[in-house]
Amino acid sequence: MLDKNKLKQFLLSNFPNARLASGGKEVVIRCPFCGDSQKDMRDAHFYIGLQEEYDFENNQSPPKYHCFLCNKGGILTGELLLQMLDYSTDEESLICDLNILANKYSSTKTTKSKLFTKYNYTTIGCIEKTSLDLEKLDYINNRLGINLTIDQALQDKIVFNLLYFLNYNGITKINIPNNEVDTISNYFIGFLSIDNSSILFRKCSNNENIKSLKRYKKYKIISNDIEGFNYYCLPTKINSMSTDPIHIHVAEGPFDILSICYNLNHNNRDNQIYISAGGKSYYNAVYTIITILKLSPNIVIHVYPDNDVLDKIIRLNFKKFTDVGISVYIHRNIFEGEKDFGVRMDRINNSYIKI
Repeated sequence: MLDKNKLKQFLLSNFPNARLASGGKEVVIRCPFCGDSQKDMRDAHFYIGLQEEYDFENNQSPPKYHCFLCNKGGILTGELLLQMLDYSTDEESLICDLNILANKYSSTKTTKSKLFTKYNYTTIGCIEKTSLDLEKLDYINNRLGINLTIDQALQDKIVFNLLYFLNYNGITKINIPNNEVDTISNYFIGFLSIDNSSILFRKCSNNENIKSLKRYKKYKIISNDIEGFNYYCLPTKINSMSTDPIHIHVAEGPFDILSICYNLNHNNRDNQIYISAGGKSYYNAVYTIITILKLSPNIVIHVYPDNDVLDKIIRLNFKKFTDVGISVYIHRNIFEGEKDFGVRMDRINNSYIKI
């Protein structure tokens, strides 16, 4: 059971300008999604509910949040709280309790958000083979030290040109201004999500005109898609009836996953899952893929965190799996000067531990 007073005091102590609202039933902080109250930290809109009691046995509702500026809302999980704190806290029991409660609550609900829909958009054949397309392929190969062909890249759900992808798939509704479409099409390379509903684009040019732009941009093909299925995942072969374990490899970015597959594992795709969390939510990505594929406990989890995420955080987040005997390994690239696995094989020194 999670004590509301413990959660309340934790929020008030760890977030600047946090305050109570609704007679002490809610805590208000700055929104981690839209970054509200930039001019005045006291003008926050992110409300976290504090019910009287959270009871594991009686399936009572976990704490929920809602931002009245960007309208983002959901369940406050331990993983989300860790993200909001930049993965720096020693309050392991609180984080663990939040995760357990959120998972228990979710498992009792049959909601629309749990239904997995795969949209009929594809990257197969989706390329003009222009000089710009070939330059983007060279960018991937040079960065990772591999020899990916055009056909392999398309099989791996890589998008070379946003505008061409939209036209190729008969998508007439464009959700961003035309000048942004042109910029992304010229200077970014994309990775189609597991449900084909969105594309995560990564800047792959040093052109001065886009120097100020962020490295990553997400394009939503389906405007009302489900956030939980936006992960990039390489196509592989899974035999759930096999006695051999299914290995789940999770890392932060698409280049990490491509390198892990091609460099570390020599493109082995039999009973292997390679998924990019698109950030540091490694647990959520693994939980999602297990839910989608309805995998049995016959799995082995490999986590490849960036070097700014501590081992103890990974241990905490994956405690639910280790407690039931599932093997979880933490992999680190300890090559000097590198922070992750999205590099050439000669820049990787893979060190790992079992937790």
